[in-house]
Amino acid sequence: QECYKPCIFVVNKWDLGRKAQMTPEAWGEYLFSEFGSMRHVPVAFVTARTGWNLRAVIRLARSLHRQARRRVSTGPVNRAVREALLAHPPPFRRNKRPKIYYATQVGTEPPTLVLKCNDPELFSAEWKRYLTNFLQERLGFPEVPLRLVFRAHHEPSPPPSLEEAPLSAG
Repeated sequence: QECYKPCIFVVNKWDLGRKAQMTPEAWGEYLFSEFGSMRHVPVAFVTARTGWNLRAVIRLARSLHRQARRRVSTGPVNRAVREALLAHPPPFRRNKRPKIYYATQVGTEPPTLVLKCNDPELFSAEWKRYLTNFLQERLGFPEVPLRLVFRAHHEPSPPPSLEEAPLSAG
């Protein structure tokens, strides 16, 4: 997780799990309770001895690789950020309103977005988690980790392709 690598939870010996009346839902609940910050990680059930479902795991790995290499242009990134800001604005912190001026994708593997803002310290960890989850879904990265880098407006970064008007309401 710290390295932003795509993962697959692979549950082996699924034939024995079914005999013991274990369900995919129960496994999902267990995995998400133990690895709560990795809710985006897909779960695959296999029986390695017989090869059951191994091809599906290979297809899933290829899908994750495609997602991790996906590029999204600046326009859609900024529209998604604006939508997230309108749906759930970040709370005031230290009597200041957190603002995001623009966002752009600067890398793949992991997909990395730089968000130019008034002060990165104004955004809480909870709100950053919300934004990450929101952007994963909206931008087509539902099963791979998305790295967000908040930079102060005055810090150097890749040249913007949009006007530097704040995306936040107000």
